[in-house]
Amino acid sequence: MTTTFVTQSLYEIRFWARIMKEHAFFLSLGFTADQTELIQEARQFIDVFEKIEEQLNEYNERTDPEVIKRFNIQVFQATVSIWAYKRKVLGLILSCKIVSNNIPLLVDHTSREAAYFAKRLKELNEGKLKPLPEAIIKENVFFLKIMADHSKFIGHLLDPSERKLVDQAREFSNDFDQLLFQAQDLDHMRPQSETTPLLDQLLDQNRVSVVSLRDFKKTARDLIEACKIKSTMPALLADHVYREADHFLEIIDAFDEHLTTLKN
Repeated sequence: MTTTFVTQSLYEIRFWARIMKEHAFFLSLGFTADQTELIQEARQFIDVFEKIEEQLNEYNERTDPEVIKRFNIQVFQATVSIWAYKRKVLGLILSCKIVSNNIPLLVDHTSREAAYFAKRLKELNEGKLKPLPEAIIKENVFFLKIMADHSKFIGHLLDPSERKLVDQAREFSNDFDQLLFQAQDLDHMRPQSETTPLLDQLLDQNRVSVVSLRDFKKTARDLIEACKIKSTMPALLADHVYREADHFLEIIDAFDEHLTTLKN
């Protein structure tokens, strides 16, 4: 159990610390030149999460679990801080106190991911390592919303003349909106909906769509890197959303493996 705790903690931090660092970078690019204080705060978070990544390299699966618990608390505090920063920025935008190229849904999206990461760290330190039926449904609700948002962002950042890719992004947006509504319905039906057959179907159906979206994101990233399409989307952002889709697939596979163990 202690090895599992250490391994899962390092896995979550390795993935999400980079995501948090990139969020800070993307937000910093969206402010106007006179919004120096907000830009400086974003850059400070880049430094914070870079240091976390450096510290992460000092640990492995044989590290004392108590050391990892303290590390989780440290990362939790940094993540709660960047969450508060993101919500502050969102409030400034929605109250028209600043004009920013950071669209509100994107800022909200990044704050939801920070809240998810903080919650995950807290759960790990509380010893919640194995997925429960409730967690399977709620994790899918969370990540389906993330995937739906990504599809909308891609469609928004592509040049309108990239008509075929824009249409594909819209189709993915609609697909994931529908999958999200279905998962939310299942969530509302809990605990009666927490049956292995229904959870199996949820994972199987979502996997098909996530694989398609993941491949679409990879194609978009490769085209942007090769300067073959017109877009305001940085290649790093395209890679960022690709990695998150791939991460969702890893979670789906882990849940599927857990359900298979229960059936056997």
